[in-house]
Amino acid sequence: MTAPPAGDEAWRHDVLRRAAGLAQRFGQRDSVHAALLSAPLLAPSARDLILPGATPGWLCPGLSLGPGMAMQRVLGRGWSEIEDWGVWMEGGLAHLRLPFWAQTRGAVRVSLAIRAFLPEAGHQEVELLFAGACAARASFDSENEVKHMSLDVDPHHAGLVVDLEIRTAWPTSPRERGLSSDDRRLSAGLCRIDLACPGNP
Repeated sequence: MTAPPAGDEAWRHDVLRRAAGLAQRFGQRDSVHAALLSAPLLAPSARDLILPGATPGWLCPGLSLGPGMAMQRVLGRGWSEIEDWGVWMEGGLAHLRLPFWAQTRGAVRVSLAIRAFLPEAGHQEVELLFAGACAARASFDSENEVKHMSLDVDPHHAGLVVDLEIRTAWPTSPRERGLSSDDRRLSAGLCRIDLACPGNP
């Protein structure tokens, strides 16, 4: 099978749509992306479009970013090292930079699965900021709960790159709580990023 010319945008969009569908069905989005990268039937430019970080814009509705390479690509300042469940914030402010594919149409719902590291008082406040304003807020009284913080954005109104901030009230370290020698000042943890069209599950 021969791939269409690299400039065939309709074909590229179909490849992305099919990749996202397969990934959602089997729950292995990063693995599907890696498999598509090595598929000989895809033109090099199309493979670059699918692989996170290979081109300026690669995100589109239907994708989810879990712990791993894809999540690492969108982390800005304020994050620790990625672990098997996700990644902790270090300090009270962290940045996310989401570069969207130019062919994305309309609004996109960005949903963050967030957990919290609690201070001694046992309560943590987390805010999701877009363009300097609070778009979502969540309160945590347990370190075992995961909450979803969402907002709808139009990537084209943001220049195709959506910059988000997560702000927390009380960063504290495991060492301060007597849990370990870890002196990182933790506050909130990012478990997953889901992208969808508003109104779709």
